[in-house]
Amino acid sequence: MKNRKIILKCIIIRIMAIITSIRVWRLYLCLKIKGEVKKEFLFLL
Repeated sequence: MKNRKIILKCIIIRIMAIITSIRVWRLYLCLKIKGEVKKEFLFLL
């Protein structure tokens, strides 16, 4: 039982880490796209 709990905890931590990294990537890509759009917009002005 104890081992099972530890394994479950590890799996949950891994899933949380994956979700967090996906969110960070999304945010990074969003900011990157916004930054590039801003650059192009400023260039057009």
